[in-house]
Amino acid sequence: LLASADGGQTWSTISSEAFDTLDFVDANDGWGTLPLRHTTDGGRTWSNSPAQPCPAVASRPVGVSFVDAKRGWVACSGDSVGTQELRKAVVGTTDGGRTWTVLASAYVTTPDVGSIPGTGALLGIAMRPNGTGLIWMPIGAVDGTWRTVDGGRTWIDMRFGANAGDFGALAGCLVDDHLCLLVLDGGDQGRQIVRSTDGGTTWQEIATPK
Repeated sequence: LLASADGGQTWSTISSEAFDTLDFVDANDGWGTLPLRHTTDGGRTWSNSPAQPCPAVASRPVGVSFVDAKRGWVACSGDSVGTQELRKAVVGTTDGGRTWTVLASAYVTTPDVGSIPGTGALLGIAMRPNGTGLIWMPIGAVDGTWRTVDGGRTWIDMRFGANAGDFGALAGCLVDDHLCLLVLDGGDQGRQIVRSTDGGTTWQEIATPK
């Protein structure tokens, strides 16, 4: 695990821990997957979350997003149940990871709760304190970027690309309640970096990575 204190110009190793994804609330308080682990000293030491967040049939946390010391969300992934259909869930905590609630699920609970697509494999999640947020999946998922405005319970398909649905996202960042950035994968159409300045309602392409 590497950290920078000069805006990314130089980096130093601070821990031998390895993570799939990271999210820091501030300079000290952070979370990483897999499994879900927590640090309060800037990433130097880590401990397991008080409770692992994901349901048994979608047990792999693939993305984490905390907005303060208590409130956080985790994207959970599970096995396939058919062609491009995978078990998945978004879960939330309001007590720093001690307890978790399934907010939206596909092929996980009986019956499923909330609204989340069954198609595609989750790659990540980013949330804001006001309950808006994004989840993303690769292009193979079809229409792979989804938005919530109610704290992760219902998810709305955001269609990018000339043919509407051509682009899934590889990574995302919600800078504040208005500014959002996504790295999109369009397969044969290449990749794009897009930006929204209205909380994800509209998007503009700002770069085409080589």
